[in-house]
Amino acid sequence: MSHTKDSFRVSQLSKTWAMLFSLLLFACLFTPSHADVSVSKPLTGESYSASNGKVSIPITWIESNADPKLSDITEYTFKLCTGPNADIHGFDDEIITVKASDIDGYSYDFSVNADVGADGQYYVQIYAASKSGWTIHYTNRFELTDMSGSYKPSVGAVTTPPSGQTSLADGTNTGVATINSASFSTYYTSQTGKTRFAPMQTQPGSKVTAARSQWTRQYPTSAVTYYTSLSTHLEQLSTRTAGWSYTISSAVNWASPAPFPSENGGWYAASARLTKTPTLYTPDVLAGASTATSG
Repeated sequence: MSHTKDSFRVSQLSKTWAMLFSLLLFACLFTPSHADVSVSKPLTGESYSASNGKVSIPITWIESNADPKLSDITEYTFKLCTGPNADIHGFDDEIITVKASDIDGYSYDFSVNADVGADGQYYVQIYAASKSGWTIHYTNRFELTDMSGSYKPSVGAVTTPPSGQTSLADGTNTGVATINSASFSTYYTSQTGKTRFAPMQTQPGSKVTAARSQWTRQYPTSAVTYYTSLSTHLEQLSTRTAGWSYTISSAVNWASPAPFPSENGGWYAASARLTKTPTLYTPDVLAGASTATSG
């Protein structure tokens, strides 16, 4: 009898835990998560062509797990920009403010006039306003073609987007926070945030001076692990790479190209190939060979 009661209690406990697990899983799947703007598109190098005096730039952003929450943002302002990160040129005529309630999801097609500038590299500034403050972010650089304007866009040595800014009201104090440069010195594999930071690509030297036996890795390698079941959340949303602190110059290689094989003696005509006439073994030849062998 005691054994039956214990079995019943275990069964009831198992059902209770199963119910709690189901509720927790349901909450993980359907609990909304909102955070500050993290621009995901346009991707670097994408190209958009003007047509009928206009060019449309599709912009998409995701959550970055930072304040203010996307649910608290009341409006977005999009502004076309060009120029290096240290000297941003914004086009005051190519700016539009849109209520957050008028945006479906986290994407917006920003339309600008084709006569704003010439063909070249541009990016968009996104100003997000909320009751608690504001944030500024920039898209990756993209190319606009078939433009009819005279202003020449520029890029500069650093091709990554300008750093974002955040201003949040805390009582009577308002601060502006930019990306901490120390974030780029933390090993990538040691970071756990949704937005991670990669170090700057170093400039290669003109020659290797260290012996091969002395070569070491600049950064530790990372292991590859695979999910054993379907994940209900994203482990990482985006990566920001530190900009270059140097410039790379290039020049045209004016060296004469190497001659073709037909010009340097390493080629021969198909008619000069070696051939071998096949031997035809007829029944008479095979019979004669068999007789000679037996004799």
